[in-house]
Amino acid sequence: MKVYSNCKFKTLQYIDFNENEIGILEKDDLLILKIDEQNKDLFDQIKLLNCYKLILDKTENAEFLKYNLTKENIIVTKYENNENKISKIIDDLSVSQQNKINVYISSHKLYNFPTYFTYKPIIVGVGLKNEFLKQNFITDEGDLSISNKNESYCELTALYKAYKEIDSDYFGLVHYRRLFLDSNLSNKKIDNVITSKTILKILSKYDFILPKKRHYYIESNYSHYIHAHVKEPLDKTIEIIQKEYPEYYPYLKKHLKRTTGHYFNMFITSRKYGNEYLDFLFEILFKVEKQIDISNYSAVEKRVYGYISELLLDVYIDKNQLKVKNQKYLFFDKQNWFKKIFNFIKRKLKHNN
Repeated sequence: MKVYSNCKFKTLQYIDFNENEIGILEKDDLLILKIDEQNKDLFDQIKLLNCYKLILDKTENAEFLKYNLTKENIIVTKYENNENKISKIIDDLSVSQQNKINVYISSHKLYNFPTYFTYKPIIVGVGLKNEFLKQNFITDEGDLSISNKNESYCELTALYKAYKEIDSDYFGLVHYRRLFLDSNLSNKKIDNVITSKTILKILSKYDFILPKKRHYYIESNYSHYIHAHVKEPLDKTIEIIQKEYPEYYPYLKKHLKRTTGHYFNMFITSRKYGNEYLDFLFEILFKVEKQIDISNYSAVEKRVYGYISELLLDVYIDKNQLKVKNQKYLFFDKQNWFKKIFNFIKRKLKHNN
């Protein structure tokens, strides 16, 4: 990977670059470009290039710079000459290139995405109505897409895109508001999200990187589900697994009795384990979909296949005796714990009555 820059750094190694040299850049090269509103024509030119680009934003209000990662692999940042952060981005890019690591971010809107090339936002759902997002980002649409099912499959439509259409040796799914941290000791800041180097290190010893377990304490995974959601889809899933996947049924029963689990449909793994898990997951979900009618469900309850999939990941891992690293994660939005606890008690009392 050759690194080009039109601005000076004391410690970074790079090739001096000017706008007359645009034609020399190759696919795996990195262009570091300091730009402002006076450079808009140059910015439009480099958008067409296949190489990786790290754009250093010198402005506060430039409309053409208001996004981070796009399908053209452009990063926009106000890092200016912060060489440590830029060096970390370059190092992460080199590792992710050599090992083909992609972490996909399911999102329906523009957000504060991580400034690492390892991360690939995929626009889903209502975000597809936004022409700016459709033009500048990967979407969950495609030849093998289930994009039209986003209302009921949620972030799984982004995962299906990564699973069926995008080549990588290691891959995973996170959310625009919820991302893995690089270390369980890391502060919850966007700059501390997990890097390619850490992903490789963990997956040399473990099979899956998963979010730290969620604890319900006084509820089992099954009772929590039926208190929070319509019961029929989960019972149909249990029935299908018992009849058609009997080798998984004991592990499903055991997991539904637990009070803990890996939720959020977040993971990072190798292509081998990822494909095997997703073969299992989508095969079951498509069978459940054919046997239940959700047309009269509320908008929240129509997200049923996203909910069910959260329970099946642990079942697959337990059955196949895979090793898991429970990783701390960052959640951006503030949670109203009083409201969550109140609604939890309300659902439980309603069910018991």
